[in-house]
Amino acid sequence: MVNKIVKLKTKNEFEKLLFRLKDIEYDGLRESFAEKGFDVNDGKIKVWEGFIADGHHRKKICDELKIKIKDEWIDSEELKDKTENEVKIWILINQYKRRRNLSTEEKYLIIAKLSELNEIGKYDKRSQSGKFTVNLDPKSTDKDVITKTAEELGVSKSIVDTARKYKRITDENPECREDAKKEEKKTPNKVIKEYKNQKKKEKQKKESKKLTKEFTLEKDKVIVKHGSFQEIAKDIKDNSIDCIIIDFTYQEEFLPLWNDLSKVAARVLKPG
Repeated sequence: MVNKIVKLKTKNEFEKLLFRLKDIEYDGLRESFAEKGFDVNDGKIKVWEGFIADGHHRKKICDELKIKIKDEWIDSEELKDKTENEVKIWILINQYKRRRNLSTEEKYLIIAKLSELNEIGKYDKRSQSGKFTVNLDPKSTDKDVITKTAEELGVSKSIVDTARKYKRITDENPECREDAKKEEKKTPNKVIKEYKNQKKKEKQKKESKKLTKEFTLEKDKVIVKHGSFQEIAKDIKDNSIDCIIIDFTYQEEFLPLWNDLSKVAARVLKPG
């Protein structure tokens, strides 16, 4: 039997779901292909309607080494009855379970993407026209979708929820994802926490500016300013204040204010 040489197509929507191999992995696979050729024992290239669903890296290496892909290396049966969305789900699950060197961030992004596709798939089955609106806000996600995603990947529901929040934050703020890539110890949970703290500070600063008012009691030449002491203190000269009178609350969430106050006091109080 003569094997046919086949020409495979790639689909951008599928490729966007994949994380590229690390350089050392890709180079090792390429070296193996150069030495032994395509080894079908490592798994066939999975195809759906002529598009590669699994085997993008192997296809790329074959092209680089001018290896003609044969029909016997292709599996088009496993995915043939699936919808496009179901194939995308299969790609993510397959990647999560088979790729050994995924980073923590890559795993979380796969989890988040899978939950989104599960949500779309749920609405897709209910839609007759194919047109539907899906709410992908992690705070309002259908519990069935969270549970389904967790079961498919063998993770907890809280991890799925965290993954969705991480993806939403880093999609809206790409710089957060870049920072996480540069700092290996910066986990998705840490990124989320830092983002929330930053937003809280920005909100407090905005509210402080709204509240800040200034009026003068002419008789005693006293100026009263209402607002955040951290902001107001910026206008006070060094070593110009005789004393600071405070009435702080002692709740735990306000304890960091004492540290801020000590820095202000060290700068503005007169020596001695």
